[in-house]
Amino acid sequence: MVLPDGSVILAHSPALDVGGLASVDSKVLLSERPPGGKTQYTIELVYCTGPECGVSGEELVGANPRLGEKIAKKAIEQNLLGYGTESIREQVTMNDSRVDFVLGEADGGQEHIIEVKNVVCADYRAATAPEKKGKNHCVVSVDLPAEEYKRAGIFPWGRLGQEFKGEKVVSERAIKHVRNLSKLCSKSGGGHRASVLFVVNRGDCEVMRACHEQDEVFAREMKKAKESGVGVDAFRVRWTEEGEAWFDGVVPFIA
Repeated sequence: MVLPDGSVILAHSPALDVGGLASVDSKVLLSERPPGGKTQYTIELVYCTGPECGVSGEELVGANPRLGEKIAKKAIEQNLLGYGTESIREQVTMNDSRVDFVLGEADGGQEHIIEVKNVVCADYRAATAPEKKGKNHCVVSVDLPAEEYKRAGIFPWGRLGQEFKGEKVVSERAIKHVRNLSKLCSKSGGGHRASVLFVVNRGDCEVMRACHEQDEVFAREMKKAKESGVGVDAFRVRWTEEGEAWFDGVVPFIA
């Protein structure tokens, strides 16, 4: 990676190529890592460009998956999502999965189980979609006129390199998480309140949806989860070049 002063450095990308956004000639924002590791920097934010990326044609995307959990916790603590809670437990093992947050009430009321998914990819309008730079470049297009198109954050994206019950999937783990929430919602599982929380880590999306184009199994499991009583929420994050993250409102999840 080449810095503005011309020096070359090696930086860690926690989300690999971020759906093709962190590729050759991409512009990124870095943080310094503690000394002693293989790399001195970590890619935190990456610029996405194109006609769908707001008025400026350029949007910052939260590329580090850990940002999603950190931002979700802040949003919950500040009650920006209306969950309301007196306590937060993190990384709690329930059944065969570890959930991100368990929210509890002071009066011993019903717990609320939250599974967070960090969203970095978005779809394109077919008429203005870019050419794919490679097989991992996320270019999912929707054939709609400009006046009807609403950009959607999409999840998941990646190689169909894993299997779930004999079907190719992007992430077996993500599907197991969703199934686990459905079980926890059932009477036999304790009748818990449970939600999938999508952190749309970019400011150019108006809606959120499962990426059925890449992973039909995950999209199907999300539909089943909603029908079984699992809540599905999403909110948008807007980043500044100074590395500040702003809560930019709740966005609807569409099938």
